[in-house]
Amino acid sequence: MSSESKKATIQEYIKGWGPELEIGIDVVDEEHKMFFELIEQVFEAANSGYKEFESVFQVVLSHIAWHFKNEEDYMKSMAIYTKYVETHRDIHSQCISQLGKMRDAVLKQNSEDDMVYQKELAINLAYFVKNWLIFHIVGEDYKIAKQIKFIEAGNSPQRAFEMINEKMDKNIEILTITLSNLLKIYEIRNEKLLEIEADIKSSLNKKEKQLQEQIQENKKKSITDELTGLFNRRQAMFVLNNIWNEYQDPTCAIIQLDLDKFKEVNDTYGHHAGDLVLKQFSNAVKYFFDTNELCNKYKYNDRDSIHFCRLGGDEFLVILQKYSLDEAVAIANALHAVVNGIEVLDEHKKVIWKGSTSIGVACRNADNRDFESVLKAADAYLYKAKEDGRNCVRSMLHEIGGGVFLAEYL
Repeated sequence: MSSESKKATIQEYIKGWGPELEIGIDVVDEEHKMFFELIEQVFEAANSGYKEFESVFQVVLSHIAWHFKNEEDYMKSMAIYTKYVETHRDIHSQCISQLGKMRDAVLKQNSEDDMVYQKELAINLAYFVKNWLIFHIVGEDYKIAKQIKFIEAGNSPQRAFEMINEKMDKNIEILTITLSNLLKIYEIRNEKLLEIEADIKSSLNKKEKQLQEQIQENKKKSITDELTGLFNRRQAMFVLNNIWNEYQDPTCAIIQLDLDKFKEVNDTYGHHAGDLVLKQFSNAVKYFFDTNELCNKYKYNDRDSIHFCRLGGDEFLVILQKYSLDEAVAIANALHAVVNGIEVLDEHKKVIWKGSTSIGVACRNADNRDFESVLKAADAYLYKAKEDGRNCVRSMLHEIGGGVFLAEYL
């Protein structure tokens, strides 16, 4: 046969099943032939899309696993040398593992977190598994038939195994070992690439998480008063604007308050003492809002209906979404009583501030159509409280002779 004829014959069996790939064991040869028929379907499916590829390739994997087990069982039944069977089994196991990893790489996640089908990798995988099986048949499976012949001729399984190695042409043996090593190198390289890709993805996800956490932290800082942890003036205005825009006719009351004689604390004991007063005051009021029954009346879906804010210095604002003026005054009076119970001590247990606060309360009504006018009204009542001697609550109810209509919540 000419070299051109040999080349043509090689190309034919590489393209598909042919007699050159038969090892002389009918049951094994038939399963090999079935595989080549299936792999052609993989090539066709790979060009169609991921769903088609995955469906057909899963059938191929199932067939390979089924064939490997049948082949291993057949070798045992024919008393093939145990060491050879174990080596053969290891080769099968590595193949299944590698094909699974290569299949997983066919569907990749891009930078937008979309899953993208890698058509070229799918086709490459089909070529790999087809050529791997050809190499395995020529390099390993033919040894099964040879060992069976030696055993049937009266040799022990171990001797039969030794004889196939003795009779193997050294050049072919070197070629087989070399190609086997090349395949292992390729498999290791592929695994490392997948590991690197997984590490990069993990690193990117970690950085993205850190970035989002930093964004949230920066956002929190931008709306939070650093000293007290309360909402700051910016957030207070944002909340009020949202309430007025979200509801066409919102019921909303505002409490404005400051700490009486706070300047004296700073002037007498220093700003450190002033900070201590502000923090203890804020903590006591936050606890009051968390535990008072009326303060939790309109809390819904884990959304706060009361927003406690520090405007600056010793000035504070309480936004009471959904609360009427009666309810707001009831809360203000209860809050006033809580503040009167505060005593701030220095490191020497000396009282540096005895709780005292002036409070103004206003609510949306016909005269207050926007939140700025409600704020202005609450501020006016705050100054009215100061004019009346400080440490008291003032609102429209007090002007008309009203008191606290919701005493049961105090």
